[in-house]
Amino acid sequence: MSSDPWQSGFIPWDYGEAQPVLYLKPPRQVQYADASDYFEQHIEALRAAWLVDCFPRVQLLEEAKTLCREHNRPVPEWLDQALSERLQASVSDGPKARGRQAKESGSERDRHKHYVRWSYARTALARRKDLPLFGYAATKDGAWEFVSDQLRGTAAQGEPPTIERSYHLIRRRVARRNSK
Repeated sequence: MSSDPWQSGFIPWDYGEAQPVLYLKPPRQVQYADASDYFEQHIEALRAAWLVDCFPRVQLLEEAKTLCREHNRPVPEWLDQALSERLQASVSDGPKARGRQAKESGSERDRHKHYVRWSYARTALARRKDLPLFGYAATKDGAWEFVSDQLRGTAAQGEPPTIERSYHLIRRRVARRNSK
């Protein structure tokens, strides 16, 4: 199994009706040796997504529980802990937050937007030399512009400076999680 869960090719969320499209290269086909290999790679990708904290948490936990149930596997320790934290947070008597992120759904939505932007920007930066084929400069600024245009009309849309800020925000989170 790969030590980098981001390389597995598994994307643990669903865009629903407004699926963004990135035209840099076709999706890579992931080969699995058997059902056990499939389970291990996917549960590790879900764990990495939980650690980065960029996905809708309810959906992520449901997907991990379903995966364990379908493969007749015990719930991993990280998932058990996450479910316990979620239950504890739902019955907490703490002070009530106000504003856009008062509900967990607001902060989850924002984290998901940042992650989608980071994911597209990461791909565009890695394939920067191909950007002139699409009419963009082969620079970081060209990558931000390209991603901004690709995400236009989706929930994660944003101007190039917004894309850049989201990219750096998630990059710092990933680095901080990996350093622990």
